[in-house]
Amino acid sequence: MSAAKMESKQASKEANDAANDPARALAYVLRGNKGPEARSARLEDSRVDYFRGKDLYRALKARPEIIDEYAPKLTGVPTPTAPTEKDRNKQITAMGQELLKRGYFVKCDRVYKTPRPGRTKRVKFPKFLHQVPRTAQTFTEDGEGFYSWTYDQPMSWTFVIISFLVAFAVILMCLFPLSPIWFKKLILYFCLAILGLFFVIGVVRVFVFAVVWIVFGRQFWVLPNITSDEIPIDEVFTPMWAFDDLDAGGNVVGKIPALNRLGGGGNAPA
Repeated sequence: MSAAKMESKQASKEANDAANDPARALAYVLRGNKGPEARSARLEDSRVDYFRGKDLYRALKARPEIIDEYAPKLTGVPTPTAPTEKDRNKQITAMGQELLKRGYFVKCDRVYKTPRPGRTKRVKFPKFLHQVPRTAQTFTEDGEGFYSWTYDQPMSWTFVIISFLVAFAVILMCLFPLSPIWFKKLILYFCLAILGLFFVIGVVRVFVFAVVWIVFGRQFWVLPNITSDEIPIDEVFTPMWAFDDLDAGGNVVGKIPALNRLGGGGNAPA
């Protein structure tokens, strides 16, 4: 069966299920580009997609038509004529609780509660999660917590095209030994340029960090996320620079006096 026929059949099945089950229809919508930002993490022994509760609130408030369509069907309570912010929060909480109760996602928490060594802040999207106890499986109105999807994202044309391109790229890599010499040199020079660029970036980062630390006693990094394995690739170059010695309240911690820095007593913070 071709990919197009498979996707058509899957889309038809999803449409039929959505017509009979508003919770499934809402999960289908939220797993698409209208839902909250999802990241990948390891939940015990499996790889899952998850989102933050506050992002679901933000996504639904940005698309009130989704709330107006699904909240009355799930809760049995009609939307007020002129809904206030409080009304919207109650609707979103009820929708999230209904999806949680029906098993479309489960509530999780980060495995590592404290910042990793060398950091003063926890990452927004952790790489390791664990499922919270059954008694704590609630969708809270404050939007806190992480929620792991158990509802698989439906297949789309984008997925089919990307799968085809990946397979085509693998075939091209297998044919690389047969490519002309000029193409092999081009790939070699390109790889050397990439390595050289990362080497220059590394030297500049260390040089700037050393100068700022010696002069001001602060931990300042250019491209602070470039070596992190806890963020997606599209956020590697943001922010362009940042101080790494601030606590959650924005206060400087661990600053070392100038005499200690210049005299080698770098372990005595101010």
